[in-house]
Amino acid sequence: MAPGEYTLRLRLKPTSGGLPFMDTIHFTVADGGDLTGKPRLLRRGLSTGVQYVVTADPQFRRTDRVRVEIPLLGQVDGASGELLNKSGQVMPVPVAAATRREDATLQWASAEAVLAPLAPGDYVIRTTIQRGSTTQQILTAFRIVP
Repeated sequence: MAPGEYTLRLRLKPTSGGLPFMDTIHFTVADGGDLTGKPRLLRRGLSTGVQYVVTADPQFRRTDRVRVEIPLLGQVDGASGELLNKSGQVMPVPVAAATRREDATLQWASAEAVLAPLAPGDYVIRTTIQRGSTTQQILTAFRIVP
């Protein structure tokens, strides 16, 4: 695909009746054909058990774990993650980062952290994507509430 802004409209109509499903997705193809989608937050904690659940609420408790997942198209060599405080300083909390391939074209970068050692406040997970000699940083903010 050529670099630029794209809109994908999808409509599914069930064969057995029922309401159709419609969705619209906006995405950007960067120069070089590589695509980095919007990050999504996932939560794991007392309410979810051992499962990670996608959440739209960026507020977490210290008993939770946070995971950031970023969809990627194109070749990815690796990913790393860091936890930053609201001043932008790196926190001494380990962030486990990995990439996984979904299929022939889609790959995911993820960064995960345990929130127990942190105080209530605002934080950012910085995920760094390595593509050959270039790097891309994605910042994902969240808040720890009491």
